Amino acid sequence: MRRSCMRQGILRRAILNAHLHRDRLAAWLRAEVGSLEMNFDGPDLTALQTAAAALFLAALLVLSLIDFRTQRLADKIVLPMLAAGLAVNAGTLFTSPLDAILGAILGYGSLRLLAALYSFRAPSAFGGGDLKLTAMMGAWLGASALPLVLLVAFVWALASHCPWSLPGSGD
Repeated sequence: MRRSCMRQGILRRAILNAHLHRDRLAAWLRAEVGSLEMNFDGPDLTALQTAAAALFLAALLVLSLIDFRTQRLADKIVLPMLAAGLAVNAGTLFTSPLDAILGAILGYGSLRLLAALYSFRAPSAFGGGDLKLTAMMGAWLGASALPLVLLVAFVWALASHCPWSLPGSGD
């Protein structure tokens, strides 16, 4: 009985610490993003840009829900959205065609390299879906946006998974 109460206490503390760290990270990100200088002197978004951005965000939302439930990313969504990102940017809707192509190549290639390096430790750490998703994001946002995209993804993964791997949190 005493051991069970101790385990419950440890679990409660781990959950509270995870929420506290997540809230601190969220506050830090809000402060950092808020401190960036934004230049909105350009033209307003066109209806086509708005529709394309809505499609991209809807696909990301659906993919995140699927990934959360199944730990897989559906090629039926990722690959057509990759092609759509390249097609949309062929008309320089969000970025130049060259930046979109480089974004897709570098998005896939950078995670492929990371997966190859990390395979010595955990052979199945990266699935093919992660690589294709990064290529899709590179096609939509361009190569110049990939460092920020990867930074946000890694910080989010770290913040959401590390508290559960602390000693005592699995008891």
